[in-house]
Amino acid sequence: MRRALFTLCLVGCTTSTEVGRFNDQGTGGSGGGGGEGGSAHLEPAHTRLSASYGSSCAIASSGGVVCWGDNDVGQLGTGSAAPDMSSTPLPVFGLESGVRALFGGTVAHCALLLSGQVSCWGDSVFGVQDGVPKHEITYAPVAAPGLSQIASMGIGTYFHCALDVDGYVQCYGLNSAGQLGSGSLDDSYLPVAVPGLEPHARQIAGSQSGFFACAVTTGGAARCWGSNALGQLGTGSPQDETQPAQVLGLDHDVTAIITGRDHACAVVSQAVKCWGSNLEGQLGTGTYDDEATPVDVLGLPPIVALAAGAVHTCALSIDGALHCWGSYLTENAATEPALMIASGVREVTAAGRHSCALLDGNVLRCWGLGDAGQLGPFEGDGAPL
Repeated sequence: MRRALFTLCLVGCTTSTEVGRFNDQGTGGSGGGGGEGGSAHLEPAHTRLSASYGSSCAIASSGGVVCWGDNDVGQLGTGSAAPDMSSTPLPVFGLESGVRALFGGTVAHCALLLSGQVSCWGDSVFGVQDGVPKHEITYAPVAAPGLSQIASMGIGTYFHCALDVDGYVQCYGLNSAGQLGSGSLDDSYLPVAVPGLEPHARQIAGSQSGFFACAVTTGGAARCWGSNALGQLGTGSPQDETQPAQVLGLDHDVTAIITGRDHACAVVSQAVKCWGSNLEGQLGTGTYDDEATPVDVLGLPPIVALAAGAVHTCALSIDGALHCWGSYLTENAATEPALMIASGVREVTAAGRHSCALLDGNVLRCWGLGDAGQLGPFEGDGAPL
């Protein structure tokens, strides 16, 4: 197999934890009902990469979005069902500029615009048209309903959660296991408030191929809600939760959280703790034992950011090294962290069974399962194209 790198110039390439202010193009107000005087206390994300189960996207030098991989339900956002897949990055229709961050779900992507609004495409678009709720496939970006001044998104399986700049969280979509966090099992095609994240939230994550979500509060606590059959909420029991529940032992010092299909991990004082399903070693504990409460991932340097696919996890260290565990390659699995890239990593994203990392010099590298072209021309670690 030929190994290659492809140099892609990305706008203001940053790690997934770096944030910055909106341009002076805001729409005003807050999707969550506002802080005092409408003033923001969270800054919007600057994530340049996103991944879904069979596709990947990046922000190009123009400030627009390109995607590659599977397009069976519109994940490439080309405006049509053609092509059915592409290993060549294709421009997303209508998003030629003005994009500041990307977020990936199971079979969808969303873009955070400089205005603070959100546009999504693929098989995870919700809204109400002429009084009728709708959930549909769309091959081009559609404005997310009722959202403005958004700081970040967490996209799950047929549900979305949005964190606004005032720290309020709203979710919308399907709600079979309480994944909207609203306190009920009612679906909602428009955003509903998620209570119980006091004082506020500063980060959210939606399970790309599962039915739960997690958040980090401004006080540094981790809370999760939704499906919990495999302990993915970290509460110590298998009971589903329709509102945010405290992850046991993580009531302070949490700085980041990420969700896989049925597992979650958090950065706590630059160390990593994971919980939930461990079928393929995705908890990084050296075993295949599931854990209903957080356990330590040993052997890592100080960590600043995380990414998770369905059954693998990656951690970005403070010095730019990337470690992964679980089924991080199609032919390789590890129950403990393995060094993937020694230095120079600025951002990492993951979904399904593939991952992509942005390196110094705007070099993009992808690895793992590439059956639908989701690795694009960025596979391996050879010389640039």
